[in-house]
Amino acid sequence: MKKIILLITAVTMMIMSGSFAADNTMDINGAGNDDMNTVEVLKTNDANYYRYENSRFQYAVDIPVKATEAIPSTNGDGCNFIDPADGTTYTVYGADNTMHFTLQNLYNVDMGIINFPKLTNKSMGKNYYAIAWEKDNMGYYKKVVLNKGTYASFGLAYPLSQKEKYKTIIAHMEASFVPANAQTAAK
Repeated sequence: MKKIILLITAVTMMIMSGSFAADNTMDINGAGNDDMNTVEVLKTNDANYYRYENSRFQYAVDIPVKATEAIPSTNGDGCNFIDPADGTTYTVYGADNTMHFTLQNLYNVDMGIINFPKLTNKSMGKNYYAIAWEKDNMGYYKKVVLNKGTYASFGLAYPLSQKEKYKTIIAHMEASFVPANAQTAAK
């Protein structure tokens, strides 16, 4: 009798966890409702955000739900999420550090790519840097975290006229960003 009760309990738990998992995810379609580029995200306790988890590089970050379009990379390293209302783009990606870049090397590459901007914010730590700059009525933010053999990043480009709104969003994304081992750390 105990075996039957345990079996029924186990089956019930599997059914419940399966339905919970199904209720906990949603799909974001590509631009123009392109369902070929669908990206699965997780619901969060905050109705203003959903959670993107990257299985290839094991990072995770919350993205505002207003970003209703997604353009995933073809190699599974990340995704661009777009808010069609104001054109804000959220970029998340991971990469293998095959060239064995130091944090300073990665920072220098970014500064060269974005044409050595005048930074409005810069912070550096032992394994990360975060930069912000403004150009042509747009605000930009990028954070990069260097892990043992990889690095992970998130960033956004937003209308400068909405800078105060995006300060709050950036703070939320910073707090939610898990740059490594997201499957065990991000819950």
